[in-house]
Amino acid sequence: SSTGVDLRRLAIQWLPEVYPPNRIANTRTERISNRRFAAIMSRSKLSLHVRGHDASSSRIVDAWTAGTPQIFLSRRFFKDAGPFKCRIAWDKVVFSMSERSFKLNPVGTASKAIGSLLEDDYAGLRALWQRQREAVADVLWHTPGSRVGINLLEDALRVLDERKRQNRI
Repeated sequence: SSTGVDLRRLAIQWLPEVYPPNRIANTRTERISNRRFAAIMSRSKLSLHVRGHDASSSRIVDAWTAGTPQIFLSRRFFKDAGPFKCRIAWDKVVFSMSERSFKLNPVGTASKAIGSLLEDDYAGLRALWQRQREAVADVLWHTPGSRVGINLLEDALRVLDERKRQNRI
């Protein structure tokens, strides 16, 4: 959507000024190899998820795989695309910023959000990382003890049950 494109442009333009040094990779400003991207992600303190044409993205899985806590500039994700909502408290395992506030003041909004995670010797960031680690088996297929297959079946049954109640089947 055009809103997603506008948000990405604002992020690329203004976020390098927030808590430098920052790196914005795999955007139109810089293309890097998958291997280098994975290395950068694994060393990153945070990953910014800006919605695009849809609310979901492989960027989410990339960050989870690298063990990098995420900031979402898309509260819409929780409503539209967050998988396994019955199992995962998405508002607890990712941090989100208001799109509206970010559009009005990108540097101030991001500084306040990131600052809250970094204060008290990174206490907020460590807590976010821990909650993400606890939910990883519900999100990623390729981890020991993954529950994604079970979650898919349960979600499918839940949707089927909802549609039956709405007399859509």
